[in-house]
Amino acid sequence: MLSYWQNMVKLWRLAGCETLSNTPVSKWLSRHYDKNQLHYYFHCAGIRVNEQLNQLLWQNIPHIIVTSATLRSLDSYVRFTELTGLNEREDDRFVSLEAYFDHVKQGQLVIPKMSIEPTW
Repeated sequence: MLSYWQNMVKLWRLAGCETLSNTPVSKWLSRHYDKNQLHYYFHCAGIRVNEQLNQLLWQNIPHIIVTSATLRSLDSYVRFTELTGLNEREDDRFVSLEAYFDHVKQGQLVIPKMSIEPTW
């Protein structure tokens, strides 16, 4: 039960912040029905996680492999390092591997037949 209250304190502290790591804090409500009862849930999250990654990963783990198709932008890792708090040092290496997925030959665009039009 103590961890529940600790999480609530963290939530409301974050909710009271306009910014975190010089970026806005995202806040939203969701509602769910459970056993014919309506419940509202408040959520918030910092958009950038660079401080958390720095504390949990970059400072504590000597070797990390990060993979994603979207780490690099315009042949550069600058944006990735900005968003993650990773400061490229002399001994850091950023390596790009060739994509093994041939989008032209292997990709498919599938548009399902729908009985009704989607609505906003």
